[in-house]
Amino acid sequence: MDEMLLTENYEAFAQFIFYFMALIWLITMILILSFWRIFGKAGELGWKSAIPFYNTYVYYKILHMTPLFGVYMIAFVLNVYTSGFVRILSYLCLLILYVYSNIQLSKAFRKSRWYAVGLTILPFVFCPILAYGSSDYEPENL
Repeated sequence: MDEMLLTENYEAFAQFIFYFMALIWLITMILILSFWRIFGKAGELGWKSAIPFYNTYVYYKILHMTPLFGVYMIAFVLNVYTSGFVRILSYLCLLILYVYSNIQLSKAFRKSRWYAVGLTILPFVFCPILAYGSSDYEPENL
């Protein structure tokens, strides 16, 4: 009896993991396709949004934040390879850069600061709206 209950728990857990991973994959695809379109609106080739690290460099270039890319890379490396207080500081730095880049992105497409809040909290909802909506990239707003 206990073995059957244990097997049912494993099956339920495996099913949960499967659906969770499918959801993560779906959100990732939505974001990649959205940034593909956002990069296109900004005059960059869309495929650049699908290459890790290079997509961040191009994203920062679009937002006129290229000098901060070095800070991003240092904070990323420190976050991965350190522990303790240094990791906390690097995580906070990455968080600040993430929020600031969302503010810059909303400015570049003439959206409000509340839109930047939406981009920060629910990017899988607000990025497709930005990508497939009627707003245009206007770099003079940065």
